[in-house]
Amino acid sequence: TAWLSSKENIVSDSYIGNSLDEVETQLKKLGDFNQSLQAQENKIGALESSGKEMIEAEHFARYEIADRIKETAARIQRIQEKKKERQSTLKDAVQFHHFI
Repeated sequence: TAWLSSKENIVSDSYIGNSLDEVETQLKKLGDFNQSLQAQENKIGALESSGKEMIEAEHFARYEIADRIKETAARIQRIQEKKKERQSTLKDAVQFHHFI
């Protein structure tokens, strides 16, 4: 989905910043991103639940629905992992800028 693609792009951003202010701006953006992601968790959960109900009801597209549920869960997991990596990198950058 387009929403997931946009979130994947955000956490894949390699720009850290060249100053403490820039790094802190990147950390704030990541914090805002995290809030957005958390806000969507209920919607994603509801869609997954609806999809599982369709699968249990033997919907004609149940295999495609199951594939989409698995794909979405995997993408969200990757987004979460990349978010943690980016947060760690940015925190390291803050320490670096305090050091220099």
